[in-house]
Amino acid sequence: MSARLAWCAILTVLTLAACASGPETSPSNSTTVVFPAAPQQSSPADGSVFSNVPRVTTVTWKAVSGAAAYGVEIDCFHCCQVNRWCSDVQANPTFRVDGTSYTFTFFGAQSGRWRVWAIDASGGVGTKSGWWTFSYVQ
Repeated sequence: MSARLAWCAILTVLTLAACASGPETSPSNSTTVVFPAAPQQSSPADGSVFSNVPRVTTVTWKAVSGAAAYGVEIDCFHCCQVNRWCSDVQANPTFRVDGTSYTFTFFGAQSGRWRVWAIDASGGVGTKSGWWTFSYVQ
């Protein structure tokens, strides 16, 4: 199994609760919708460094008016290719979330990043937020 498939499998297995809230989203197959703005990320703060094991991570953002759900993308540095983000090598899994938080167990002791976007009731997607980074040191 390639490192990329292992990362996807681990991320998928460890995020069953979020996955159960809706199907995987694919912004490239959806209609773009104009929301007032991308969701505003709340926590963890951009650039946060963690040392907890297991690496359970919860990301949160503020609700967007008109959003029926949200898409969340988690990215990993060094997981798919040395010195590259997985999203630079190939598409990351994205998850549809009904609320304004998403909890997952991160893959390893390296850097990660996340972003979020609103999804309307018909499946149209809004603008993605910028990436916020975090890292685990153990």
